[in-house]
Amino acid sequence: KMSGSISQLKYKGTTFNVGDCLMLRESNVKILVCKLLEIIPSGGIPNYEEWPSIRVQWYYHWSELDLVNLGVKESDLIYLGENELFYSDNSETVYIDSILGK
Repeated sequence: KMSGSISQLKYKGTTFNVGDCLMLRESNVKILVCKLLEIIPSGGIPNYEEWPSIRVQWYYHWSELDLVNLGVKESDLIYLGENELFYSDNSETVYIDSILGK
């Protein structure tokens, strides 16, 4: 049984490296964007310890954020691009099969 983490993962014909930005499938309609922080060969998710997992740091679309509490003036919302994302300090361990691509 492997333990610890590795820096590179080949999944569905694509090589992913720690530090890459990824697209993950949350559902059939929603795609999430994150940064790959760690590849965990086994033991990353309780009750499914034999399955490989990844630890990611999330990016959020501005529509998902409470911009007023973040200090963004309503008059400045016109400057936010439709596809603009913001880096967060929120991280999570997820299954590798949620990866859609880079």
